[in-house]
Amino acid sequence: MLPKEKRVSPITSVDFAQHLKGQRGKAYFPYSSTTKEKWWECLEAILNPEKGVIVPDMRTDKSSTHVCMFINSSGENIALPLVIDEAGKITLITIKNIAESEQNPAWFYDRYEEVAKQRNMPLMNRRWRPKDGKY
Repeated sequence: MLPKEKRVSPITSVDFAQHLKGQRGKAYFPYSSTTKEKWWECLEAILNPEKGVIVPDMRTDKSSTHVCMFINSSGENIALPLVIDEAGKITLITIKNIAESEQNPAWFYDRYEEVAKQRNMPLMNRRWRPKDGKY
């Protein structure tokens, strides 16, 4: 879990910005009319330990070092894969809906709940929406 003092404003990748503007942004943030509103909600999850949980990314076959997970304003369970370098610089890679993850969604839910229970944060509803019915 990343402590509050290490949570700094991230640098966004081109992929993240495109996803936020495109289909993922529209699907995951249906209430937001602008990309800027979607960006601010993601930024708050990274900077505010009461909004988002940041844990080391122990999954295989991934390029991120950490994952920020949060429940957005429309109740979607969101994961933001991050790269945090030795200097503490945070780079946002992309945005994912946990329920639609092709990798095991239970991994995300379990990591989030470990920290959320300690902080008295709301727990995620465990949703499963696999593509083609498989993970």
